[in-house]
Amino acid sequence: MNSAEPMFSVITCCYNQGHFIEDCIRSVLDQHDGRIEHIIIDSGFDETRAICERYAHVQYHFQPPAGQSAALNYGFELARGEIIAWLNADDYYLPGAFERVVAALRAAPAKTLIGGEAHVVNAGRGFMWKLKNGPVPFYRLLAHPLLYRLQGCTAMPCQPAVFFPQQMLTDIGLLRADLKYGMDYEFWLRALEGGYRFRHIRQVFACYRYHDTSLTSSHGYDAFLPEWEAVSAAVRQHLPPARLHAANRWNLYFRLESIIYRRHRRGIEILNRLHCDKQQSSLPAWAQASRILQAFWIAPWLIAYTGLRTIRARLGAKRRLST
Repeated sequence: MNSAEPMFSVITCCYNQGHFIEDCIRSVLDQHDGRIEHIIIDSGFDETRAICERYAHVQYHFQPPAGQSAALNYGFELARGEIIAWLNADDYYLPGAFERVVAALRAAPAKTLIGGEAHVVNAGRGFMWKLKNGPVPFYRLLAHPLLYRLQGCTAMPCQPAVFFPQQMLTDIGLLRADLKYGMDYEFWLRALEGGYRFRHIRQVFACYRYHDTSLTSSHGYDAFLPEWEAVSAAVRQHLPPARLHAANRWNLYFRLESIIYRRHRRGIEILNRLHCDKQQSSLPAWAQASRILQAFWIAPWLIAYTGLRTIRARLGAKRRLST
């Protein structure tokens, strides 16, 4: 990256989210960086336009409703910045996020995407939980639908906390407008296939708002799953034999990881119950003995889970050192 301060282009598409849009706009403005453009593509019919017109740094554009991907692609085509991000109208950045992104990109090789962490908040900005997205290697992202089915978790980067170079749009193209739920998943997979790599930063960049009208809460991840699986299957069909073989090996590992993970959770439940029963002395001796035997049976799974976490931590440390 050049030594001069890079320009950020933040793309926001909005559909009747005027009650949230000002938080989004102000979070970009509060980054204290003079080279920022905030492009808002509005497809709704509420107060969004009136709010946008109060802010000089906002570029407001109206587009008739054609889907989120079409609106984002329109914004990407208008963007002039060296660093691109998209921020949903109901999400917002935390102060200092852009400074940390610039520092990370300057220390990273070319073809790097920066992925931070995020807080999940409710409609009133109350903290709910933290999204701790780890590194996103290609084969784990490719197995994302499988991981969701097996573990109920996602391997996706946290979209409001992702920043990428403008050159990536030239290299891999825009979002697929035919996808409603899986356009970001397909976009990140295409980026990794094109030689880009995620660099995970263990810092919170953004807040992801979880509320009744958001796409995730109103539809649930089960609505996303068919598109995720179709995208993953399409990518696998075009992999060369060596990479397909590697993907199959990783899928086998993820299945084993999921078995160990479930046994580990079961073991923790048994140990917690045994501890509570011991404190309350509510069980007869034979029942307590049964719980102890269950705990011994589950011990190998606890050890295996600890071993897996250690291996993954060491691999992650090596990956960070190599970048």
